[in-house]
Amino acid sequence: AHQHDQTRRQWEVYGLMHAFAQHVTAESAGLGELPGAAAEAVRRGRARIVSTLAALTRYSNTTAGYGECESFARELYELLERQDLLERRTLRNSTLSA
Repeated sequence: AHQHDQTRRQWEVYGLMHAFAQHVTAESAGLGELPGAAAEAVRRGRARIVSTLAALTRYSNTTAGYGECESFARELYELLERQDLLERRTLRNSTLSA
């Protein structure tokens, strides 16, 4: 993606979207077991990731979108890191209190 290769950028973004969808699907049942505030925090984080993925997808489909893709990719990385920590902490706390 760093070589300004639009096709590769698109392929990578679609791969990320697919992996994230699989992750969400796999953990959907566990989300329903979380306390309301914790489940809502996880949902909000996931919504931010989906929004950023959508923006990244829009810009990956244009040849002029390289700079925006870089920016959205950095944002996505940060969001995924935060979401990972949130979900691990939330699920661990939920398991400990059960």
